[in-house]
Amino acid sequence: GEAAEAETPAPEAIAPPPAISNKPVVDPLKVGKPAKNVTLHMYVGDFPSLQMEGRVLYFCKPSKPIIAEADLDTKVEYGILSGPSLFMLDQMLNHLYLPLLTDHKPISDRDHEMYERAMDGDLLNGLQKFASQVKHAVQQVAGEVRLNMPTISIEDESSAVSDPSVVVDLETAVADWTQQIQRVAQHEMGKAPTGKGPLAEIEFWRSRSASLSTLYEQLHLPHVKKVIKVLEAASNKHESDAFREFDVQLKELSKLHIEAKDNVKFLSTLERHFKSISQ
Repeated sequence: GEAAEAETPAPEAIAPPPAISNKPVVDPLKVGKPAKNVTLHMYVGDFPSLQMEGRVLYFCKPSKPIIAEADLDTKVEYGILSGPSLFMLDQMLNHLYLPLLTDHKPISDRDHEMYERAMDGDLLNGLQKFASQVKHAVQQVAGEVRLNMPTISIEDESSAVSDPSVVVDLETAVADWTQQIQRVAQHEMGKAPTGKGPLAEIEFWRSRSASLSTLYEQLHLPHVKKVIKVLEAASNKHESDAFREFDVQLKELSKLHIEAKDNVKFLSTLERHFKSISQ
């Protein structure tokens, strides 16, 4: 028999590629907006001691040299700092390193051995204490209590004491400080430990110390001391209700601050033992 010839289908017409335009692509969302210049800076060595704006991409390599390209994935640590370094440290400690240690699952015998050795050295307790100190430092930096400073520049204290208009302005500022001290003190006195046991007590006093320190340290700034000195001298000439009330509240704040600070100092010496008991 004759072999039947298979019919070969005609090739389909292939559409030509679209014409390439040399015109730049315009983003409709950016029309009318000024162009933004981005400047990149690179530093080799330790973190630069200057104010960094924007994000920071960092790489940390081990002290031993990197031989193969594969070492980059296993031996080089990298990450991004997208905010102030103190705030980022707080985030990384509490949401990265502490969870890694508390929920650690060894992937090898060597990893398990290194983890056990680190725990024997009280690494976790030390890191928890450090994280708590960093958090309270953040609270102090970001504290909402900010004294309203008078705009008057006190160059000569004796002249300021003799100027009634200056004294009145300073008394107005001090009256505002008195109200702020009262609010902070009442708020702290209304607090209670959020849990039971000695660890909750330590955290309670640390939180109180951080909150009171924010205001206490502002009241001991050089400019504030000048204001207090002027009003103290002026009150010797005439009775000042504003300064008298302020002096009472300042002494009460100092007493609360010293109490919280001393309690933190004492309880911190026992914190390690309390954590061992609670585990």
